[in-house]
Amino acid sequence: MDWNSKQQGYVLGISFLGFILTQVIAGKIADAIGAKSPLIVSNIVMGACTLISPFTAWWNFYALLTVQFIRGLSQGFVTPALYRLMSDWYPKNERGFLSTLVVCGYAFGVVISGIVTGWLCDVPHLGWPSGFYFWGTFTLGTAILLQFILHESPQTHPSITEAELKYITEGQDNKMLEKRPQTPWKKIFTSVPCYAYFYGLFGHYWAISYFLSVHPTFMGTILHFPMTEVSK
Repeated sequence: MDWNSKQQGYVLGISFLGFILTQVIAGKIADAIGAKSPLIVSNIVMGACTLISPFTAWWNFYALLTVQFIRGLSQGFVTPALYRLMSDWYPKNERGFLSTLVVCGYAFGVVISGIVTGWLCDVPHLGWPSGFYFWGTFTLGTAILLQFILHESPQTHPSITEAELKYITEGQDNKMLEKRPQTPWKKIFTSVPCYAYFYGLFGHYWAISYFLSVHPTFMGTILHFPMTEVSK
């Protein structure tokens, strides 16, 4: 593509903007209607946008920007919905470990997807569009899988035993949604531990964003590694 460095930066960054914009409203929607529907719809939108990305790139630069922005907007629904599911499904005494395990999945996914995408780009007659086709199809398949195997809460699972249900729900505050306390904004923004948490979280996502976008560009344009080697 005949794009200058500024245009390349827009393509790489526009989805992150969409991802940020929908975080708060996504959490509200997950609380209002549940997490399953937002997860399924967001995976469908992400999968469709990923599949058509090569065609929009060949057609028009701004069309690709629009598609990537929409993909980012839909991706913003995933994390709040996941945390909503975790609050319903994880036993109180196992939430710390299981939540950490889920969050680690982001980094694990980056590593695996990079290796797979690099291999796909290296296959003759497939090239870089194959990465979009593969992961777009994979994401749509995930949406279909979620429709059939994901249940909103332990109470709605058709085959859960009474012992399992008791173990999961014991100690959970089921009345939280009925009378949710107001968000203590003043205490949040005057709390040193909160700022420490914000700083750590910012660094975490900055590092992920770097390795997803800036680092491959640096490896390819400055160090002149081939695209397949950069992806791997």
